[in-house]
Amino acid sequence: MEVLIRWHHPKEGMISPDVFIPIAEETGLIVAISDWVLWKACSHFAALSSLGFDHLRLGINLSPREFDRSDFLERIQLPLEEFGVPPQSLDIEITESLLMKDVESIVARIQRLRDTGVHISIDDFGTRYSSLNYLRRFSVNRIKIDQSFVRDLGLSQDSYAIIQAIVGIAQNFKLNVIAEGVETAQQLEILHQLGCNEMQGYFFSRPLPFEKTVEFLKTTPQHALGCP
Repeated sequence: MEVLIRWHHPKEGMISPDVFIPIAEETGLIVAISDWVLWKACSHFAALSSLGFDHLRLGINLSPREFDRSDFLERIQLPLEEFGVPPQSLDIEITESLLMKDVESIVARIQRLRDTGVHISIDDFGTRYSSLNYLRRFSVNRIKIDQSFVRDLGLSQDSYAIIQAIVGIAQNFKLNVIAEGVETAQQLEILHQLGCNEMQGYFFSRPLPFEKTVEFLKTTPQHALGCP
């Protein structure tokens, strides 16, 4: 389950993260926002576990600015310890742009994070600076295929070929693959044929607040979510 943030403004209504996240990045507020998201998400995870949904994994996006801070590891570990969330249940999603920064420093920090048991995913793979070299050097668990490729499945042979190549790369590096933005049964079937082992998108559910998420999990057959 991917953790998403939304801003319900009292006057402006719903404000997209595409609008306020870049501003938060620019002003430095993204650090406080990330802290709040981590604590809130871990709190919700603990609540879901108490209801018997203990097979879940939480995907949380972190800004590249987080990795510039000396205390980033502690700030991730604190909410996990506070709410008793197993580190392996947390999947930190990073962008390819992070991997283009101070490579030696980033390699060390990602490895420290992995050593705690937390999983690492590369988000929007294939849209920026995809490099086989950083897949070799960085300790990551999975890559996420950008929804722009999934959206064109069945319409563009190029998207089919790109996803096929990404899945092949992931398998050779022994990484899991998540396809983002799955909205139709046709996309689901093609991705299955291509060997994609995890998916997310509106085909399964639109983004839900916590209370609705609980209802969804209670009423949706677990096998339909790929759960044991």
